[in-house]
Amino acid sequence: MIGTVIAGVAAVVALVISIRSYDLSVRTYDLQIADRNERLTSEKREVADRITWWRESYTREAGVDRYIEPLMVVQNSGSEPVSVYILNDYRLDGKPAKWWSSKGVMPPCTIMRHYPLESAPWPMRKKYREPFNKAVYTLYFIEVISAK
Repeated sequence: MIGTVIAGVAAVVALVISIRSYDLSVRTYDLQIADRNERLTSEKREVADRITWWRESYTREAGVDRYIEPLMVVQNSGSEPVSVYILNDYRLDGKPAKWWSSKGVMPPCTIMRHYPLESAPWPMRKKYREPFNKAVYTLYFIEVISAK
């Protein structure tokens, strides 16, 4: 009888230890996941901190016409290449219009210029020059993962 009681108590103690051990492993796993997510976020911020961009204007001459066009300048000061995409958001005849410009992979330590009107047909450029100058340009980039 005493042996049965001791076996029962031992089983309960083993169960409690097992539950505690499982709880500890789940907490450890959660902490590892949180740490990993924090590290990835930090790495993304480091990449983002090294990408700068600004808007400029430049004068273009076509025959006797001189006009100002928008220019986006992107600089990758980081040590990793990034894929660059620019969302061109403007209004034509009072209606919203958007298009994406894929600039490809931008190597580290480089400057890239984006001329939004160069992808538009000439008549459109001439007719809609002012909306292009007032457009909103948004930069998106994706870090290029290289196989090592």
